[in-house]
Amino acid sequence: MGDKSVKLEFTNSLNCTNKVNTDPSNKDTTKVDVITLDSNFEPKNPTIVKIDVEGYEKFVLDGGSNFFSNPNVIALIVELNGSGNLFGIKDSDIDEKISSFGFLPISYDPFTRKVNTLDTYNVGGNTIYVKNIDDAVKRCLESESFCVHTANDLII
Repeated sequence: MGDKSVKLEFTNSLNCTNKVNTDPSNKDTTKVDVITLDSNFEPKNPTIVKIDVEGYEKFVLDGGSNFFSNPNVIALIVELNGSGNLFGIKDSDIDEKISSFGFLPISYDPFTRKVNTLDTYNVGGNTIYVKNIDDAVKRCLESESFCVHTANDLII
């Protein structure tokens, strides 16, 4: 996803942190078709979006103004860890853009199901944003519980 439909080079050698290539001397890349959210998606049901694009977040947001303004996009989870600096973008710029769509940063404790508003985004990690705090609280309190298994749960 990006701010326009284009082919971009992505790094190949950074494992889970591969990203849009900014180093012209790096030849270990793959060309990828990038599309916009606005040109390809219109949420018709309550939707939660995770954005983790290694610094390219602002471009995804710019290409999704209608998408993120849609009332069906009820929450975002965005990683803000300074990686946008590679593209000349500050985390505060991304937070401001997200806020312009009506989202508020929150914290969530899954064990107590407690939702709290935050004064600002989480520095160096993921931030959950919601449009309607009352709806988020209600959903968290009334949803059926379930167990998420992770690699740490494995017993060998």
